[in-house]
Amino acid sequence: MTPIAIVDDYAPFRNYLSDALENLPNGFKVYQYIDGRDFVERFPNENYTPAIVLMDICMERMNGYDTTAWIKKGYPSIPVLAFSDVKYADAIVQLVKCGADGHCSKDDCYPPVCLLKPMEQVMQGKTYYKDPEMVDFIKKRLAMPRKECEVGEESLTELHWKVIRFICLHKSYEEKAAELFIAPDTYKSRLKNIFKKLGLKSSSELYDWAVKRGFIKK
Repeated sequence: MTPIAIVDDYAPFRNYLSDALENLPNGFKVYQYIDGRDFVERFPNENYTPAIVLMDICMERMNGYDTTAWIKKGYPSIPVLAFSDVKYADAIVQLVKCGADGHCSKDDCYPPVCLLKPMEQVMQGKTYYKDPEMVDFIKKRLAMPRKECEVGEESLTELHWKVIRFICLHKSYEEKAAELFIAPDTYKSRLKNIFKKLGLKSSSELYDWAVKRGFIKK
């Protein structure tokens, strides 16, 4: 049986997922950890290498971001698939930073067989995200050399970058704001602030700027 690890501080969900995966044909040998702290304390002394770590994000003693970063620093070949109910855009910014290989919502775990496709993809050395273009956008932003981030761009926050990411959508201000979980007036205010920081005058100029810099596809 293929060994895998599940790190989640909600015991009913952790046990439910473990039982389901172990009972699949050609199932998995599941090692459970009650949170990130439990994993980093126990794993170095255990005699196995997981084919994948299924990582909850919201845990009190040590969250999934910090635990994933710890794994990637000491065991970079071990793939990590995170799952949570946090807002997707907010989650993947942090997941890209800490080196996670993919993300699913917890809704994707019911029934657990639905989790097999993203698990297999990540175990094959690929990444799994529902919005790969957004992930590429975030990776490009995080990889920008500081010498290329002059005052205007360097002053942009992650909230500004989310607005830029959605500039290419052919939707109204209200629809874009809803997808970003902010009020329409807040969306417009951030957009104007971006224009000021970058020396631009309109959404079309911002779109052309983002395409030219490779942050969105034309």
